[in-house]
Amino acid sequence: MAGGARTSNEWNDSGADVSGGIGAQLTQAAPEGLHSLLGQTIDLQTFRQQPVQLTLANRRWIVEQALVLIERNYIHLPHKIAMHAANPVQRLRLMRGRLAPTAAAFHDEMSEIFHALRDLHTNYLIPEPFRGQLAFLPFRVEEFFEKGQPKAGLRIGTGHRCTHPIPRCNTRCHRRPSGGG
Repeated sequence: MAGGARTSNEWNDSGADVSGGIGAQLTQAAPEGLHSLLGQTIDLQTFRQQPVQLTLANRRWIVEQALVLIERNYIHLPHKIAMHAANPVQRLRLMRGRLAPTAAAFHDEMSEIFHALRDLHTNYLIPEPFRGQLAFLPFRVEEFFEKGQPKAGLRIGTGHRCTHPIPRCNTRCHRRPSGGG
């Protein structure tokens, strides 16, 4: 099929083992210029166990600075509150009273607050060790045809695990727009 599309006969459930060595497999399949970067892969559990220094005082300071930025300087705040029914100032005030217990949870919540503004000019940039990290799942989403109908499938190794009609897959990507409103 043109454009890399496959027929359902090309999808087999071989039960390929994908549990180990995904970093090595990915490195082999990647262009040579990416080998040094991909050779440093670690699993998510190991990454999340790395210590992150973010004291309670640091968290309070970040929330206070976000309040100054949004409450006192963000000119579109009334419009965003009215248009998206999101009040980042109130969320930050509530967050100030109950700071997240871990650095990852704290940064997740801060990211959600800034993302709720739906403004590409207001970003919360996470610090190291989270910044610059790349996460991947050991499967690919590929198009194939079954009885002439386009479908999407998750390819794991040489097998597949599930398929859905393409329109269903596409609509899930458009639920939360990033900006423009």
